[in-house]
Amino acid sequence: MIEKDANDLPVLALNNDRTVSVLTKVIDFLADGDAQIKADDYYGKYKDVWTEINVNSFIEGRALYYISPIETVKFMRGMEANFGILPLPKYDEAQDKYFNTMQYNNATVMDKSYRKNIDRDRRNQLIKIFIVIRNNADLF
Repeated sequence: MIEKDANDLPVLALNNDRTVSVLTKVIDFLADGDAQIKADDYYGKYKDVWTEINVNSFIEGRALYYISPIETVKFMRGMEANFGILPLPKYDEAQDKYFNTMQYNNATVMDKSYRKNIDRDRRNQLIKIFIVIRNNADLF
């Protein structure tokens, strides 16, 4: 999704097969309710969804993995089970190194288009539009 331009600066590269393939893989994962918990499904049922559902599911041994900012590790100090810290998985075996996100705050975005039966081409177009809007917010 990021390439380097003639000046060796990073630029968004959205109009290519790899970007569409990567985003499709991510969206398919986020849409798989058997693979992960969505905090949105629990709002109103708990005082603090993020802690009571997401973090505690992992701490109590009811979840195999927990993708989170490194600062969340402080909540896991009292865990009975041992755990490790791993990088996000590679896209495929051909990827030569790992890449991870870095963010000031935990700004999470979850795709919900799978619930509305939007076809993949339309969904991918919407994602591209949202990215353009986000990157040009000062124009709106």
